[in-house]
Amino acid sequence: MNKKNVHSLNWIDIDKDGQPNPIVQINDDSLGFIIVYDSVQGLSSDTLIIPGLIAHPLQFEDVNNDNSLEIIGLLDVGDRLSMNVFQLDGNTLNSIYNKSVNKVTSFHIADWNNDGYKDILLNSPRLQLIENSKSGFSTDIIEIETFENQKSLLFADISNNGYPDIIVNAIHGPGSHIFFNEKGAIIKDSVISVDTVHNISFGDINLDGKLDLFIASSNSIRIIYEDSSKLKSINFDSIAANIKGRIDFSFMADFNSDGYLDLIIKTNNADSVVNSYLIESDSLLNFYIDTLQLSSSGIYNAFFDNDEDGDLDILELSKDSSINIIHQYENKEEDKNYGPSRPSYHTDITTSNGTILVWSNSFDDHSPEQNHTYDIQLSSEERGTEIIAPNYSVDYPLYRILAQRGNLLFANEIGVSGDIGKTLYYGIQAIDNSLSVIPTDGSGNGGSGSSDCPPGIACGKFQICSPDSIQYKSMFACEGESLILENDTLRTAWYSSNQGFLGISNGIIYNTNELDTVYYNSIDKADCSDNNAIIITPLGDELFANETIEFCQPTYISLNTYTILDSALWVKLNGFEKDTLHSELFNVISSDTLIAYQYANSCLIADSLTIKYDTTSVTITNGDLIEITEGEELQLQATNADNYYWSPNANINDVESPQPMVSPLENTVYYVEGYKNGTCQTIDSIRINVKKEAFIPELFTPNNDGTNDKLLIYGLNQVEGFHFQIYNRKGNLVFETTDAEFMRSSGWNGESSSGPAQSGIYYWRVSGSFTDSNQELKLNNSKEGKVHLTR
Repeated sequence: MNKKNVHSLNWIDIDKDGQPNPIVQINDDSLGFIIVYDSVQGLSSDTLIIPGLIAHPLQFEDVNNDNSLEIIGLLDVGDRLSMNVFQLDGNTLNSIYNKSVNKVTSFHIADWNNDGYKDILLNSPRLQLIENSKSGFSTDIIEIETFENQKSLLFADISNNGYPDIIVNAIHGPGSHIFFNEKGAIIKDSVISVDTVHNISFGDINLDGKLDLFIASSNSIRIIYEDSSKLKSINFDSIAANIKGRIDFSFMADFNSDGYLDLIIKTNNADSVVNSYLIESDSLLNFYIDTLQLSSSGIYNAFFDNDEDGDLDILELSKDSSINIIHQYENKEEDKNYGPSRPSYHTDITTSNGTILVWSNSFDDHSPEQNHTYDIQLSSEERGTEIIAPNYSVDYPLYRILAQRGNLLFANEIGVSGDIGKTLYYGIQAIDNSLSVIPTDGSGNGGSGSSDCPPGIACGKFQICSPDSIQYKSMFACEGESLILENDTLRTAWYSSNQGFLGISNGIIYNTNELDTVYYNSIDKADCSDNNAIIITPLGDELFANETIEFCQPTYISLNTYTILDSALWVKLNGFEKDTLHSELFNVISSDTLIAYQYANSCLIADSLTIKYDTTSVTITNGDLIEITEGEELQLQATNADNYYWSPNANINDVESPQPMVSPLENTVYYVEGYKNGTCQTIDSIRINVKKEAFIPELFTPNNDGTNDKLLIYGLNQVEGFHFQIYNRKGNLVFETTDAEFMRSSGWNGESSSGPAQSGIYYWRVSGSFTDSNQELKLNNSKEGKVHLTR
């Protein structure tokens, strides 16, 4: 094989004939190629042309849930990057998706939203998502998150909730990060305190049923695992000295068939010499290192159980001068490594939130059951895969298409959606640490509607039941009490809303910690009438809904007693005074602390309540009475309440503010209602008198030029008893009127009874009052004044 620019090596059963195909990815000139070999033994091959340069290694995944592997690639097509999905039809590649993308450096295939369809996650300066569904890949690209200082992104379900989490490898400096994916929302950032990461691989090394991370950095190698939402680590300091060069590759699986995970790692030293090592582990998490006799020029590795003995074999692509050579290294252990048994029991459970498919643990001759992962097949047709497709062939279930863990990882349950009354078919295959499935026998049938299942597969069918079919009953228990939950049927499946799948047996021990609903039914149930549930209520230490309550007036409070109350004892504490009360009502007349003891269902329950008794009333700090000028704005100030409401709501900017602005047009009394704790109400008020002002000019020019020809009085609104007089300098009356509207709209034109008045100074006098306030009428704040008449 003389092609240059080898991009990757894969070992998968792409044609589903039971023989894994070595696949080499190559770039040459402006095109990419994949060379698909029939098998390791017979190296006949087909060369498939990729319409562009391979910008990131192609991935092979069943993204269409058709039980066949699609080829997903990020291609450089000259002037742009393109995200492509191909299907293999014989020797032909058919494009089923093509989308131009920008600045993408890598991609990953994962079911981001846990809907059964694998999505495409793009790594650029941002994390982007191309969603996949029953109708195919979306043409839209969704922005998920921007990560600073990121070199690369990796994805794995570390939190074991069915959603892939994000491992961000930093470009420089210590501190890569794990971002946890909670149902599509990124909610948590955990820092991995290591220098720049060179390589990461995944597996459950500590047998807790969660993925752990093997991390090789510039200064250490370690295992990172999650424990109670905290990241902990296992260091390899004792064996790191035996490893030469920088770790560029690792793969975690059981290679020595003892059931526990091992690590194959490859390093590059300064002379470009490749060293390969096997790090073995045991049940006590002791680690041992051996050198693997692989090629010193090996550049890529892949793994598959090619000889079907239950042990992973190694495929290696090495480069000798300009020739690339494929080697197979068979893994030969003395004993045959059988795969896990199929789960003995499996069934559906109807809950208020839908249907849950559950199954019992499988058993294995080597791997602990905590390490088993499960491949699930789910469809509306027998042996179909349109809802969830596994990594085994539904036609030949012993054939693994990919040598990897199951599509549900370590979970023993999966939520299933569908129309009420619809029948669904399923298959469950268990996989051990060597990624092996070779069955020991044909055992493992069982479950609702179980029929003859293929070897190594637990299968069955069930009907989607309505939540209304569930028959409920209630139980009370002391907090922390262990309950024995039993059913008459020997093989009963139990499921907790809080804890998930609890197992399959006629009875379980349930530890009561919080309000929960436990659903159960026989795994051999005939129909939806066998769906049951127990609502378990813990009688804990909360007799009061709140720790603190406040009152502003005498009131009675009562104990929140349970319906199964045996007895109640109240102890009132106020200073040194202690009174024992045998009543459920307590009269609050002062601040206090109340402690309540209660026996219910033989549980002693104690709780305390702090009572704050506050009789302070809402207060307007401006005083009781204030006077403003008409048109003036005033800020009111109220205190001693949590919430406020002012009335009337005229000429006030915010009736719910403690500091509203008011500008009344007339004398007004404003009331404020103050509320504490939503119940205590007090009221205060303030009277605002609005000082009215009327205005008369000091000059007018009655010369008929159309400007200022008449003497008008402004602000004469709503007056009574109006009387206005004008005198000359000799004291003679020259004009008089009692018509306020006349002076407001028409005015004096400078005429007297003897003819036009002469230019000069005249004197006026006014009397009357405003009708809306009884305020004495003044002009320019005076009852008399002077005016200049100029002709």
